[in-house]
Amino acid sequence: MSFEEIIKALSDMKGVDSLSLGGSRRGVISDSASDYDIYIYSKSLIPREEREKILSKLGSYKINPSFFEEGDELKAESLPPFDIMYRTWNWIENQIKDVWIDHNARLGYTTCFIFNVYNSEALFDREGKFQELQKSLEGPYPEELRKNIIEKNLKIIDGDMDAPYIKQIESAAKREDLVSLNHRTAALLASYFDVIFAYNRALHPGEKKLVKIIEKLNLIVPNDFKDDLYRVLSSTSDPKSLPENLKKLNKELHSLVDGDF
Repeated sequence: MSFEEIIKALSDMKGVDSLSLGGSRRGVISDSASDYDIYIYSKSLIPREEREKILSKLGSYKINPSFFEEGDELKAESLPPFDIMYRTWNWIENQIKDVWIDHNARLGYTTCFIFNVYNSEALFDREGKFQELQKSLEGPYPEELRKNIIEKNLKIIDGDMDAPYIKQIESAAKREDLVSLNHRTAALLASYFDVIFAYNRALHPGEKKLVKIIEKLNLIVPNDFKDDLYRVLSSTSDPKSLPENLKKLNKELHSLVDGDF
């Protein structure tokens, strides 16, 4: 069975309005070996019985094994696996309104859904609604959103509050709590990258291949970007060196962005 035949079968499911291809195959750095990330849009979520009826004809499948978005997995002969995600128009429109229109920042990954929609390829679009959604994202990066992302994420990294990430990591280091060190460092780096992408007025592509994507896009980064980052990553299980390595990484981040605010 061909890719086109599978897409046709999925688009024929009752209730499907639009279907798009996203993920690594549509990312800044494309990857032909990756799974097919398929996004299905409809007024309400497609019932599982309807999904199973169609998927059972296409290959081996799992209904909703996801811990995040509602989704299914499909393995068809001679093709990479399919990750199929189901979204309602109301849900994705609210995500876009909250971030792109109302300029609300999040802790890490703020514009990932915006990136996903804008960079996906419409494979089926019954009334053109998905492409209209993409057009609504055209234009300059909102300056108020940029400001809010940078301020919110810097505040959680080292701001004047009871427990920013830097203080939490220092406390965990004193306790030699390696699990907490890894957990808080990962959260800090999510905010760190959110700041870098927002500073450059670039949509956040998600968690994969971030360093390579930043290099390909030629984004402006803090001094010693790669050295500081890899030094932090190599010391996440070392309570003695990690706090100081993070302070250096954070200092360079502030040196980059503080002049703008």
